[in-house]
Amino acid sequence: MEPSEHDLYLNPISIGLLFLAILTLWIYKRQGRKKLPPGPWYIPFIGNVWELAVDPDLRKSLRRLHKQYGDIYRLYMGPKLAVVISGYEAIKEVFVKRGGEFSDRPDILITSLIREKQGILSSSGELWKEHRTFILTTLRNFGFGKTSLEGKIQTEVTILLSDIEKINEKPFRILYLVQTSVSNVINAMVFGGHFNHGDARFAKLMQMQEENLENNGPKNVVAFFPFLRFLPGDLFHVKKTLRNVRYEEIFIDDLIDKHIENFDENKMEDFIDAFLLEMKNNRDCTNCTFTSE
Repeated sequence: MEPSEHDLYLNPISIGLLFLAILTLWIYKRQGRKKLPPGPWYIPFIGNVWELAVDPDLRKSLRRLHKQYGDIYRLYMGPKLAVVISGYEAIKEVFVKRGGEFSDRPDILITSLIREKQGILSSSGELWKEHRTFILTTLRNFGFGKTSLEGKIQTEVTILLSDIEKINEKPFRILYLVQTSVSNVINAMVFGGHFNHGDARFAKLMQMQEENLENNGPKNVVAFFPFLRFLPGDLFHVKKTLRNVRYEEIFIDDLIDKHIENFDENKMEDFIDAFLLEMKNNRDCTNCTFTSE
């Protein structure tokens, strides 16, 4: 018996479209129960990425949506919900008046792979507050935000100018020299050390940090679509980023090991010394967050 023109025939494409339509209706109904701010229409699993990609300048896309939906609106970055806050009053309300309610960080894949939610850069909640307070207090003790830091800056400027003169009017890339000088001001407070402009290991570290910054765009795609990191190769530079971060960890671990060997609790010279002392003072505490991790 042959099918008549009135028989319903569903091919794989029709079934797929029907499933997508049902899924979309289910998601919208589910989200409608939540008190979410207004926002543009989105595609399940893809979100509003297509709408943000209209303009290469993300800021222009966000301003356009701000004019349409107001100071607070929602977007879906892939399957992840994001709330965009604009305007002075709205930002002040969220991050100043109600800062404690919004202090947690989102669970972003790249950050989790690198830091595993440890330290000031990727932690949140009480752990973040405790470490932030310790870091600010300790760095101020070593001159951060004080006029005493000017001496360190002047020393680095003198070294920078001297190294530029040695180049003897030949073409050179000044970015690395400036980055090293700026880093040394911070290094003096954190590690108590100084790296020469010709230090090969430090030069490699700076290069890798610069590469990671340049690769932020491709990495952000994986943050919204985590499954992409399992594709063959390294199209989104995730593997390269992790290799660079691993080199950075080894570099810093070597500096910490030297501090441990020469540690004297009566002679605090930099941030690492202060952190080691805090670890020692809390070694019997089971819930303390000051650990070697």
